[in-house]
Amino acid sequence: MSYQVPASIHSTLSAEKVPTVTKVYPHLDYHQSKWEDLHNNPEYEPVYNALDAGLKNMRKWYNSTEKTTIYLITHVIDPTLKMEYIKAAWDDKSVEKAMNSLNIK
Repeated sequence: MSYQVPASIHSTLSAEKVPTVTKVYPHLDYHQSKWEDLHNNPEYEPVYNALDAGLKNMRKWYNSTEKTTIYLITHVIDPTLKMEYIKAAWDDKSVEKAMNSLNIK
């Protein structure tokens, strides 16, 4: 099951016919929580270090999205998303920082 997480992210975000940038945050959140569940499951103790390294890498990439506004912009201009996902998934300080970076009041 643990190998299915990155494979699923890759196949979803590699779609060629539709834009997938707006799926980055939700997929990273979802799959990070799946790996955290595996990490806390004693059955996966033999691969604990690998899961730990994978989680660290996922967090690094998620946090690196803050260095560019493209992910945020795609959420804001998508009429089905706007700021709803960001407001639901992020803490208030991060939402305020994001809104300020786009000059949204």
